[in-house]
Amino acid sequence: MSRAAGEEFQRFVQRRARLNKQLDDARDRIDVWIAQHETGDASSTQLAYLEGLLEVRRDLLRDLLELDDSFMGYLLGLLGRDVPGPAGGA
Repeated sequence: MSRAAGEEFQRFVQRRARLNKQLDDARDRIDVWIAQHETGDASSTQLAYLEGLLEVRRDLLRDLLELDDSFMGYLLGLLGRDVPGPAGGA
């Protein structure tokens, strides 16, 4: 793996770890909210808070998918440059 590819991979790993940590935190906040409102009694303010928590999680999931897609595109680009053409020619 080239130096540039290694650095790109490290950036991917770091961003992925950060997003997964944020997703874990969002899941924990949602779980706490659900545990506190299992009876179904929630004010409109509390429901709006849950809506915000769910929106944050949705945005983080979208960001993770975009990161994965972007990195896969990067990898395919590397493979396209590294794979020799027919009969070893380019």
